[in-house]
Amino acid sequence: MVAMMPANRNRRKKAWSLAGILLGSTLVIATVFLYNKLAWQPDHEDLTPIVKDIIQTDLDIEGDWVTLGHMEGSALTVQKKTPGKYSIRFSTGGCLDDWSSKRRGTHSNGILRLNRPVTQYLGYRKYDTLYTVKVKGFDYLISQASMRFLLEHYSKDGVVDWPEHILGSAFHRKVDESKLKNQFNRNWRENLTARSPSPVADPNL
Repeated sequence: MVAMMPANRNRRKKAWSLAGILLGSTLVIATVFLYNKLAWQPDHEDLTPIVKDIIQTDLDIEGDWVTLGHMEGSALTVQKKTPGKYSIRFSTGGCLDDWSSKRRGTHSNGILRLNRPVTQYLGYRKYDTLYTVKVKGFDYLISQASMRFLLEHYSKDGVVDWPEHILGSAFHRKVDESKLKNQFNRNWRENLTARSPSPVADPNL
C-alpha cells in the first residue's frame, strides 16, 4: 500500500499537468478569438456619396478575381445565386500561412457587401465591403480601407491618381493577370529609369 502511494501521486501530477495544458490552450484560443471579434469594427461611414463618380455601377462581378503579389496573394471566386446576391469563396496566404473562407454577398450600385468580414494576408487587413472600379481598361474590386486611403491621399477635386501599389493590392480579374503583370513591370522599369541620375564623367580619366 505504501509502495503504491508515490505512483498514485505521480498519476495525479500528470493529470493536473495535462489539465493545466488544456486550460492554457483553451484560454489562448479564446483570447485570439475574442481579439479578432472585438478588435475589428465595421466602418459605418458611408463612402457612397464620395465615390459615386468613381465606382463602376454596371460591372458584372461574377467570376475569378486575384491580387498581384510577390510573396503573398488573395483570390475571390464570385458566383451569382439570384439577381444581386452571390456566394463568395475567399482565399489568401503567403510564405507563413494561408486560409480560406466562404461568404455571402450582395452587389448593388457598384458596391459588394459581405455578410461577414474577411482578413487578407497582406497586412492582415479586414473588410466587408468592396467597390467596383475600372481603371485604364481593367476591372478592380477595391476594399473599403484601400478606398478610404486612396481618397485621403491620392484624390483631388474628385480626380483620383490611381497609384500602382493600391491597384496591386486590389482584386482584378484572373484573366487579366498576365497583362497586368507585364504593364506593372514595364511601368516599374520606366519609373526606375526616370529616377536614375545621368552618368557623370570621371574628371580623373
